[in-house]
Amino acid sequence: GYNMQRNALALRQATIERQTGEAVSSRIAELLDKMPEPLERQAQVFGRVQTFSKDLEGRMRSLQAGLAHPLVKLTVLPFFRTPVRLAEYALEMVPGPNMVLKPYREDILAGGARREMALAKATVGAAILSTFGTLAYMGDVTGNGPRNFRQRENLKLTGWRPLSIYDPVGDRYISFAGLEPLSSHAAMAANLVAI
Repeated sequence: GYNMQRNALALRQATIERQTGEAVSSRIAELLDKMPEPLERQAQVFGRVQTFSKDLEGRMRSLQAGLAHPLVKLTVLPFFRTPVRLAEYALEMVPGPNMVLKPYREDILAGGARREMALAKATVGAAILSTFGTLAYMGDVTGNGPRNFRQRENLKLTGWRPLSIYDPVGDRYISFAGLEPLSSHAAMAANLVAI
Protein backbone atom coordinates (compact mmCIF):
# COMPACT_ATOMS: atom_id res chain seq x y z
CA GLY A 1 0.00 0.00 0.00
CA TYR A 2 2.80 2.41 0.90
CA ASN A 3 4.68 2.26 -2.43
CA MET A 4 1.45 2.23 -4.40
CA GLN A 5 0.33 5.40 -2.62
CA ARG A 6 3.70 7.11 -3.17
CA ASN A 7 3.30 6.47 -6.91
CA ALA A 8 -0.29 7.71 -6.89
CA LEU A 9 0.65 10.85 -4.97
CA ALA A 10 3.55 11.57 -7.32
CA LEU A 11 1.29 11.21 -10.36
CA ARG A 12 -1.40 13.36 -8.74
CA GLN A 13 1.14 16.07 -7.86
CA ALA A 14 2.58 16.09 -11.39
CA THR A 15 -0.96 16.39 -12.76
CA ILE A 16 -1.80 19.24 -10.36
CA GLU A 17 1.33 21.03 -11.56
CA ARG A 18 -0.04 20.69 -15.12
CA GLN A 19 2.93 18.72 -16.37
CA THR A 20 2.55 17.17 -19.82
CA GLY A 21 4.34 14.61 -21.98
CA GLU A 22 7.85 13.65 -20.89
CA ALA A 23 7.74 16.28 -18.16
CA VAL A 24 5.17 14.13 -16.30
CA SER A 25 7.51 11.13 -16.18
CA SER A 26 10.44 13.30 -15.15
CA ARG A 27 8.46 15.02 -12.41
CA ILE A 28 7.14 11.70 -11.08
CA ALA A 29 10.68 10.29 -10.93
CA GLU A 30 11.85 13.46 -9.18
CA LEU A 31 9.04 13.28 -6.62
CA LEU A 32 9.63 9.58 -5.97
CA ASP A 33 13.34 10.24 -5.46
CA LYS A 34 12.70 13.10 -3.02
CA MET A 35 9.09 12.98 -1.85
CA PRO A 36 7.95 16.17 -0.09
CA GLU A 37 7.33 15.54 3.61
CA PRO A 38 3.53 16.06 3.55
CA LEU A 39 3.15 13.58 0.69
CA GLU A 40 5.50 11.11 2.39
CA ARG A 41 3.37 11.28 5.57
CA GLN A 42 0.23 10.65 3.51
CA ALA A 43 1.82 7.58 1.95
CA GLN A 44 2.91 6.26 5.35
CA VAL A 45 -0.58 6.72 6.83
CA PHE A 46 -2.11 5.04 3.78
CA GLY A 47 0.27 2.09 4.17
CA ARG A 48 -0.69 1.66 7.85
CA VAL A 49 -4.39 1.88 6.98
CA GLN A 50 -4.04 -0.76 4.25
CA THR A 51 -2.28 -3.17 6.64
CA PHE A 52 -4.79 -2.44 9.44
CA SER A 53 -1.94 -1.28 11.69
CA LYS A 54 -2.75 2.42 12.02
CA ASP A 55 -2.62 3.53 15.67
CA LEU A 56 -5.94 3.60 17.47
CA GLU A 57 -7.46 6.86 18.67
CA GLY A 58 -9.92 7.99 21.31
CA ARG A 59 -11.80 5.36 23.31
CA MET A 60 -10.22 2.44 21.46
CA ARG A 61 -6.74 3.73 22.32
CA SER A 62 -7.77 3.98 25.99
CA LEU A 63 -9.19 0.46 25.91
CA GLN A 64 -6.00 -0.84 24.30
CA ALA A 65 -3.93 0.87 27.02
CA GLY A 66 -6.13 -0.75 29.67
CA LEU A 67 -5.38 -4.14 28.12
CA ALA A 68 -1.63 -3.53 28.29
CA HIS A 69 -1.12 -5.50 31.51
CA PRO A 70 1.37 -8.29 30.67
CA LEU A 71 -0.94 -11.09 31.83
CA VAL A 72 -3.85 -9.77 29.74
CA LYS A 73 -1.58 -9.20 26.76
CA LEU A 74 -0.25 -12.74 26.76
CA THR A 75 -3.30 -14.76 27.74
CA VAL A 76 -6.53 -12.96 27.01
CA LEU A 77 -5.90 -10.65 24.11
CA PRO A 78 -2.57 -11.04 22.30
CA PHE A 79 -3.59 -8.43 19.73
CA PHE A 80 -6.24 -5.75 19.65
CA ARG A 81 -5.53 -3.09 17.06
CA THR A 82 -5.82 -5.25 13.93
CA PRO A 83 -9.31 -6.67 14.69
CA VAL A 84 -10.54 -3.18 15.58
CA ARG A 85 -9.14 -1.79 12.33
CA LEU A 86 -10.66 -4.69 10.34
CA ALA A 87 -14.08 -3.94 11.86
CA GLU A 88 -13.64 -0.24 11.13
CA TYR A 89 -12.65 -0.99 7.53
CA ALA A 90 -15.69 -3.22 7.08
CA LEU A 91 -17.98 -0.53 8.51
CA GLU A 92 -16.36 2.13 6.31
CA MET A 93 -17.70 0.26 3.28
CA VAL A 94 -21.34 0.08 4.44
CA PRO A 95 -23.28 3.05 3.08
CA GLY A 96 -25.16 4.80 5.87
CA PRO A 97 -23.60 3.27 8.98
CA ASN A 98 -20.18 4.43 7.75
CA MET A 99 -21.17 7.97 8.69
CA VAL A 100 -20.65 7.14 12.40
CA LEU A 101 -16.90 6.89 11.72
CA LYS A 102 -15.12 10.18 12.24
CA PRO A 103 -12.34 9.43 9.68
CA TYR A 104 -14.97 8.68 7.02
CA ARG A 105 -16.81 11.95 7.71
CA GLU A 106 -13.50 13.85 7.66
CA ASP A 107 -12.60 12.31 4.30
CA ILE A 108 -15.98 13.28 2.83
CA LEU A 109 -15.63 16.85 4.09
CA ALA A 110 -11.99 17.13 2.93
CA GLY A 111 -13.03 16.90 -0.70
CA GLY A 112 -10.71 16.01 -3.56
CA ALA A 113 -9.05 12.60 -3.66
CA ARG A 114 -9.92 11.82 -0.02
CA ARG A 115 -13.63 12.31 -0.72
CA GLU A 116 -13.40 10.27 -3.93
CA MET A 117 -11.72 7.37 -2.08
CA ALA A 118 -14.32 7.45 0.70
CA LEU A 119 -17.18 7.42 -1.80
CA ALA A 120 -15.48 4.65 -3.79
CA LYS A 121 -15.24 2.49 -0.64
CA ALA A 122 -18.94 2.99 0.04
CA THR A 123 -19.80 2.18 -3.58
CA VAL A 124 -17.71 -1.00 -3.55
CA GLY A 125 -19.25 -1.94 -0.20
CA ALA A 126 -22.75 -1.47 -1.60
CA ALA A 127 -21.85 -3.63 -4.62
CA ILE A 128 -20.42 -6.38 -2.38
CA LEU A 129 -23.45 -6.32 -0.07
CA SER A 130 -25.93 -6.42 -2.93
CA THR A 131 -24.04 -9.21 -4.72
CA PHE A 132 -23.76 -11.40 -1.65
CA GLY A 133 -27.32 -10.52 -0.63
CA THR A 134 -28.58 -11.73 -4.01
CA LEU A 135 -26.50 -14.91 -3.76
CA ALA A 136 -27.83 -15.50 -0.23
CA TYR A 137 -31.40 -14.99 -1.42
CA MET A 138 -30.78 -17.65 -4.11
CA GLY A 139 -29.34 -19.98 -1.43
CA ASP A 140 -25.76 -19.88 -2.72
CA VAL A 141 -24.25 -17.99 0.24
CA THR A 142 -24.91 -18.81 3.89
CA GLY A 143 -24.70 -16.66 6.99
CA ASN A 144 -24.30 -17.78 10.58
CA GLY A 145 -27.44 -19.90 10.49
CA PRO A 146 -30.00 -20.43 13.27
CA ARG A 147 -29.09 -19.41 16.81
CA ASN A 148 -30.77 -22.52 18.16
CA PHE A 149 -28.04 -25.16 18.53
CA ARG A 150 -30.26 -28.12 17.56
CA GLN A 151 -31.65 -26.39 14.49
CA ARG A 152 -28.16 -25.44 13.43
CA GLU A 153 -26.80 -28.97 13.91
CA ASN A 154 -29.76 -30.47 12.00
CA LEU A 155 -29.08 -28.07 9.16
CA LYS A 156 -25.42 -29.16 9.11
CA LEU A 157 -26.56 -32.78 8.73
CA THR A 158 -28.00 -31.82 5.33
CA GLY A 159 -24.54 -30.66 4.17
CA TRP A 160 -25.18 -27.00 4.89
CA ARG A 161 -22.26 -25.03 6.34
CA PRO A 162 -22.25 -21.59 7.98
CA LEU A 163 -20.44 -18.66 6.40
CA SER A 164 -19.94 -20.45 3.12
CA ILE A 165 -20.47 -20.23 -0.62
CA TYR A 166 -22.20 -23.16 -2.31
CA ASP A 167 -20.19 -24.84 -5.07
CA PRO A 168 -22.72 -26.54 -7.38
CA VAL A 169 -20.01 -28.37 -9.34
CA GLY A 170 -18.58 -30.11 -6.27
CA ASP A 171 -21.96 -30.05 -4.50
CA ARG A 172 -20.35 -28.66 -1.36
CA TYR A 173 -20.02 -25.52 0.70
CA ILE A 174 -16.72 -23.63 0.79
CA SER A 175 -16.12 -21.48 3.85
CA PHE A 176 -15.32 -17.81 3.44
CA ALA A 177 -14.79 -17.30 7.19
CA GLY A 178 -11.59 -15.41 7.90
CA LEU A 179 -11.26 -13.82 4.45
CA GLU A 180 -11.48 -10.33 5.89
CA PRO A 181 -12.64 -7.79 5.04
CA LEU A 182 -14.76 -9.57 2.41
CA SER A 183 -16.15 -12.21 4.78
CA SER A 184 -17.73 -9.67 7.12
CA HIS A 185 -19.68 -8.16 4.20
CA ALA A 186 -20.73 -11.57 2.86
CA ALA A 187 -21.86 -12.68 6.32
CA MET A 188 -23.70 -9.40 6.92
CA ALA A 189 -25.58 -9.72 3.64
CA ALA A 190 -26.44 -13.39 4.18
CA ASN A 191 -27.60 -12.79 7.76
CA LEU A 192 -29.78 -9.87 6.68
CA VAL A 193 -31.41 -12.02 3.99
CA ALA A 194 -32.07 -14.75 6.56
CA ILE A 195 -33.99 -12.42 8.89
